[in-house]
Amino acid sequence: MEKLYKIGCVIPVSGRPGLVNKTITRLSRQQDCDVTIIVIGSEEQDRENIGKVPEGYHFFLYRNSPLGAKWQFGIDFLRNLKPDINAYLHTGSDEWLTDNYCTVGMDALNADDANGMVGVRGYYVYDIETKRMIYWPGYANERKNEPIGAGRLISRQTLEALNWGLVDTTLDSGLDATIMKNVLKTGKNVKISDESSIAVIGIKTSQWTSKNVFDSFLKEGHPIPPLMTRNFIQSNFPDIGELDIQGEKK
Repeated sequence: MEKLYKIGCVIPVSGRPGLVNKTITRLSRQQDCDVTIIVIGSEEQDRENIGKVPEGYHFFLYRNSPLGAKWQFGIDFLRNLKPDINAYLHTGSDEWLTDNYCTVGMDALNADDANGMVGVRGYYVYDIETKRMIYWPGYANERKNEPIGAGRLISRQTLEALNWGLVDTTLDSGLDATIMKNVLKTGKNVKISDESSIAVIGIKTSQWTSKNVFDSFLKEGHPIPPLMTRNFIQSNFPDIGELDIQGEKK
């Protein structure tokens, strides 16, 4: 059966054994979507960390810094490989989406030709060592109308208007803000979806390096009751329990 949408996704990785495999596997099963996954590692160990996953992903090596250059390297390859995608999905190696995310997000993106990007307002953050989960409500103040970085769907028309130059290649941080500015520069709208059936969760543990550790979200995050945490995880992300966090920190 032909898929409804063609999605391209670039995932920069560095370390995180036991996680990247699950992230790729989950992305490959997005409902009614043909997802092209490009993984950009920084050393051969990153390729080994992926392990056995569904066919169809592409792996390349690129220096880890600046992160913006690493991400854009993958986007440039995506442009040559799949120039006919419907949208680009911006997400990281420690961020998981509900299986219906891309289909629901694409429906929202296509609801108006003026839409250039769609995403969600906030996301769940889960520490797999302590089994704590909070909900981070997203950006505030002057950025309150900006979707979180993880799970942004950006239309091909928007990418073409930017000549596919979505990310600032000189930056190691602040990429979400520059992507937002670039999308708005095209004259397209940015939409936040409040559809309750989709969600993003960030997977955190001290076993892997991360730009945003769990404790950094505690000040602005809303605690989730333990029972709700358990039910949410079991319903949407049961494979969290399969993660192996043992071994050397990276």
